[in-house]
Amino acid sequence: MTTTLALAVAIGAAVGAPLRFMTERLMTHRFGSKLPWGTFTVNVVGSAMAGVVLGLAMSRGVSDWWVMLLATGFCGSLTTFSGFAAQVLERTVPGGQARSWRGVGYAAASLVAGVVVASLAYAVAS
Repeated sequence: MTTTLALAVAIGAAVGAPLRFMTERLMTHRFGSKLPWGTFTVNVVGSAMAGVVLGLAMSRGVSDWWVMLLATGFCGSLTTFSGFAAQVLERTVPGGQARSWRGVGYAAASLVAGVVVASLAYAVAS
């Protein structure tokens, strides 16, 4: 990876990470903390955006710099697997069967939504 590409990743990440933080705060303030709507939102939006970027890169030859800036840097720091994993765990362990199903449901909905929007966005962009 060249210095220019590393810089593109850093710039994208510098924008994506604070946006994730602000989205988490806004969604928690607006909808409460019973379900992690902030993480769900950033993961689905980031998946869609990554699909668009990769679709454009494959079909229209978008440069590596833009792919690194947007898909790797921005989407990589906007989305959060570690936060997602922790939230699934919080909803799955101690608390009985209803709590377990809430964690499984959240995990399944997040995975399906992320893959579906990424696929659709990729198809539209390419």
